Amino acid sequence: MMNEQVVMRLLWVLQNVPDIQEKLNKNQIRFGTLDTFLIYKFTDGENHVTDYSNAAPTGFFDPFENNWASWALQMFSIPSSILPTIVPSVGNHFGYCRIFPEKNIPILCVLADQSASMFGSTSFHRGNVKVTLGTGAFLDVNTGKKPHASVNGIYPLVGWKYDSELVYIAEGNSKDNGLIVDWGKTIGLYDNVEDSSKIASSVPNSNGVYFVPGFNGLQAPYNDPSATAGFIGVNPKTVKAHMVRALLESLAFRVQQLLNVLQTETDFTFDCVRYDMGNF
Repeated sequence: MMNEQVVMRLLWVLQNVPDIQEKLNKNQIRFGTLDTFLIYKFTDGENHVTDYSNAAPTGFFDPFENNWASWALQMFSIPSSILPTIVPSVGNHFGYCRIFPEKNIPILCVLADQSASMFGSTSFHRGNVKVTLGTGAFLDVNTGKKPHASVNGIYPLVGWKYDSELVYIAEGNSKDNGLIVDWGKTIGLYDNVEDSSKIASSVPNSNGVYFVPGFNGLQAPYNDPSATAGFIGVNPKTVKAHMVRALLESLAFRVQQLLNVLQTETDFTFDCVRYDMGNF
C-alpha cells in the first residue's frame, strides 16, 4: 500500500477528526478526490461523482471488478455511503457549472492527470507508452481491455471510459525527478538549472560516479520506502561535472528501470516512447 494513496488519508480523517462519527450517522459526510470536490462545487452540490480514471488510484478501487472494492471498504471500515458514484470519463452526467450568473456550462469530460497525459499524447492503442517528467517521473503503458497485475510495483489504473470502451493503463513511477535537479542547484552544483546539461556534457562520462535518486525511497522495481539518496563511486579524480552528469543520468536510469519491468512482465513491443513534462 503506497502511503500517498487517498485511502490512507481518508482513514486518518475517519479515525481522528472530532465528531466525524456523529456526522457520518447523520449522513452529512461526503468523500471525493479533487475532481469530485470541483464538480460538487461547480454544480452547486448537485452531483457527487467521479470518473473511473480518478477512482482507480485511490487504493480502494478494484480494477478487476471496475467498482469500489468491497474487500477494501470492509478492511478499512469505510462506509460506502460517503463515496461518489463512478461514471464514464465522457458524457453529460457531470452536470452543469453554475458558478457564473445566468450561465450553465456543461461539464463533459473528467480525467486523472496521467490518464489525460496518455490521451493527450495519442497513446490510444495497446502497447503505446509515454513518460511524464515533472517533480516525479511516470511511465505509463496502454494495456488495452485488461488490467495488468504486477509483483514488481507496476500498478493497474484506468485510462479512460468512453461509452462502452474501457481502456486500462499500467503505471510505474519514480518520486524523485525534478526534485533532484532542483536539489543540485541548492547544494551549489550549478547556479541555474538550465546550466546542468551543459556542465554534464563537458565530460565524456561520470568517471564511475553514480547517484541514487532516493530522497523519497525507491519505487519499482525496488519498492523500498526506506532507501535514501546519495553519490557513490566518488574518488580523488571526481570533479563537479562528473557529479552533475551522474545526477542527470540517474533520472534516465530510473525511467529505464521502469521500462525494463514492463518489458519483462508483458509481451508489448515498443516502437517509440512518447514524452511530456509536468511541473518541477
